Order: sequence, then structure tokens, then C-alpha cells
Amino acid sequence: MRSGEATALVLRTGAGTHYGRTTRLVQGARPRLHVEEVVGRVVRWLFVITAGLTGSALVAALIRGLPLLDILPLLLLLLLSAIPVALPVMFTVSMAVGATELSRRGVLVTRLSAAEDAATMDVLCADKTGTITWNRLGVGAVLPQPGFAEDEVVGLGAMASEEANQDPIDLAIAAEARRRGLPASPFRRVAFRPFSAATRGTGADLVAQGKTLTVTKGALGTVAEACGIEGEALRSLEARESAGAGLGHRTLAVARSGPDGRMGLAGLVMLHDPLAPTPGT
Repeated sequence: MRSGEATALVLRTGAGTHYGRTTRLVQGARPRLHVEEVVGRVVRWLFVITAGLTGSALVAALIRGLPLLDILPLLLLLLLSAIPVALPVMFTVSMAVGATELSRRGVLVTRLSAAEDAATMDVLCADKTGTITWNRLGVGAVLPQPGFAEDEVVGLGAMASEEANQDPIDLAIAAEARRRGLPASPFRRVAFRPFSAATRGTGADLVAQGKTLTVTKGALGTVAEACGIEGEALRSLEARESAGAGLGHRTLAVARSGPDGRMGLAGLVMLHDPLAPTPGT
């Protein structure tokens, strides 16, 4: 498995890509609506009934010896009755009334046939939490470890972040560092390790005045293992993580290397969506 970063030139976006063309074809597909099937069945039955009445009228006229020209207006009237001119309009008006009623109850109807299609559903499967969010993360709380301050934890997390990657977590921590007005770090970043499923975190190597410093941020379990945290200390940190998860927070651990090169936990950063309601409310 290979990992790392790369610079790419985007040649096609949107509908110009294979995925975009597939999406456009799916959007252009128009399946037969249920209301159209209903109208089709009604029209077929009207034609069957009209054909029966027309045949009966024609046979009765021939038996009585009536001229064909005298019975022709009646036959034409019966044929016209089989053409439901107002039927589609009636269905459209009824669906418009239903959409208006749904909008009063807070339901957004994007097309008139959607209400009628929804009424014919037996099972509805949805992958949605039901909350309205910004889909944007922010720092909710910082829990520094002994010997560290909140600003120091945020600053270290920002050094292990790369805004150019447009990762929501990296953007949230970098934005928090700017919001706090943290001074520029004396360390210069010489290497950055992006997120991967193997490490479950990001890392950076920093250099300043001949000193080398390694910073990492990521999942609590991975960072705690790198710091050699276990036993009761690890269970205490996991309890804090569980408490944050109950409030809808995502917990990240931030660590840095000491003078001896060993990693030490600097603190925990709680991320959340600022607009997301608290679970249970």
C-alpha cells in the first residue's frame, strides 16, 4: 500500500466526467408514473364501454331500419365521450392541492407527482440522521493534559494540519488557531504526513534552531498507543471520549515528542458541528 500527497491537474469536472454523465442520464430518465398508469387504465375502460355502446346503437339502428346518416351523430357523440380531455387536468389540479397542503405541514415537494408516488409506497428506507447541520466542524472544547495549556494544544494540532487538503478536521483546528490569535510558531515544518487508514491520524516534523519536534493528531487509541498510555490512564481518557460522543462531539488526541524523543499526550480536542442540536433534544 502506498500513501502520501500529490499535486494533480483537474481536466474535467461535473457533467464532463464519466460519473457526471451517468448522473445526467439518470436525471434525464423519466419512469412511467403511477398516475399515468391510472389514467391509461381509465381510458382503456372508457374505450371498451364506448365501443360496446356504439356497437349496440349501430345494431339497433340497423334492426329498426334507420338511415346510417341519422345514427351517425349519436355514434360520434359516443366516441367523443371516450376521450377524457379534462382527466389529466383534474389529476394535475388534485396533485397541486395536495402539494400545497404538504407545504403547509413543512414538506418540500419538488415535483407534483412526488406526493402521489409517496402515497403508493409500502416501505421507505432513508439514510439520514434527521438533523439539519452546516456540515462544517468546529472546536467545541480543548482538554489539555498536565503541563500543557489550551492554546498550546490547539497550536500543536494546527501544525499537524494541512488546510490545502480541505480536510474538515484540519480546517476546523486551523480556524480555531486563527480565532484564538495564536502567535506564529518558531518551528518550521519540514515534513507532513497526511491522514491514512493505517495511522488514523496526521503528523508533522518540525525544526527550529537545530531542534527537531514531532507532532501528531488523530484517534485517541492510536495516539495513546504511540504515547505508551495504558491501564487506568487510558480508561480515563476513553471515558472522556465517550462523554463527548454522547454530546455529539468527535474527539481527537494531540501529542508531541519530548527532549528524549518519546511521544507525550498534549491534550484532547473536541470537534462538533456548531449547528447540530445536542442528542436527545
